[in-house]
Amino acid sequence: MELRQLEIFEAVANTESFTAAADRLGYVQSSVSMNILALERELGVPLFDRLGRRVQLTEAGQRFLPHVRQAREILRAAKAAASDTTPRGRLLVGAAESPGTYRLPRIIAAMRQSFPDIEIAVSIGSCDDHRASLRAGRLDAAVMFDEPDESPEFAAVELQQEPIHIVVPPHHPLVKPGPLAPADLAAFTHLATEPGSYRARFEAYLARHGARSPVTELGSVELIKQCIRAGLGYGVLPRMAVEQEIQSGILASFPWPGEPQFMPMRLVRHKGHWAQPALRAFWDTVVRWNWTDARESP
Repeated sequence: MELRQLEIFEAVANTESFTAAADRLGYVQSSVSMNILALERELGVPLFDRLGRRVQLTEAGQRFLPHVRQAREILRAAKAAASDTTPRGRLLVGAAESPGTYRLPRIIAAMRQSFPDIEIAVSIGSCDDHRASLRAGRLDAAVMFDEPDESPEFAAVELQQEPIHIVVPPHHPLVKPGPLAPADLAAFTHLATEPGSYRARFEAYLARHGARSPVTELGSVELIKQCIRAGLGYGVLPRMAVEQEIQSGILASFPWPGEPQFMPMRLVRHKGHWAQPALRAFWDTVVRWNWTDARESP
């Protein structure tokens, strides 16, 4: 039983004529007759009495017609739902800890106002984790500190170049007049995030200058900041993660000695993942957002 046969059956039932049904549907009459015959053979009962040029539903056809109409209405609703371009549904977004904590909440709040039917869930993790999740279809998009990647499987746009600073308590010995040298850092513990991203770049920078700090790896940026305040060492963190503490004088920060560093922050999705209306709305909002001043909306 084909959908076209149901459409033809309903048209013949409505017009009581094979010829009129063919004209209405844009078919030749022979095609209409053949499809009705095929439907009757499959059902094992006649659906129409042929009364000269006029046809009339049999009792079996009368029982069949309301079900056909119901089925076609369900199909029309299904087609409308599938082609609906209204942004709605649930998005799974990956994020590095700093943008996920200090930037995305304002973006999600703006999204909720503009697109109340979109629900956004955020997963914090590493760049490698997010790339694996994008490949597996577990994420719709990710905001990451990430070097440009020429991989053809991902679509990406750079959002900004985020300054990466050395962060210490305000009265730390590293806060002193005059330029610092990489060797100055070797006397203090590096309170580090998990491997990768800007940590890897910083450790490579120290190695190039023949310096190395002892490392204590901590589980979160907030924990690192609390340990810095407690005098346990220095951190290397995105500026966005310490803006409030710097402004209030709780922490101090400065660029890497002689080598200011910026890390590209990028919005990434897998090209094979369909960009449904909700994802397009999120993508456009994130790209237009004023990342330099997160207090402002796009």
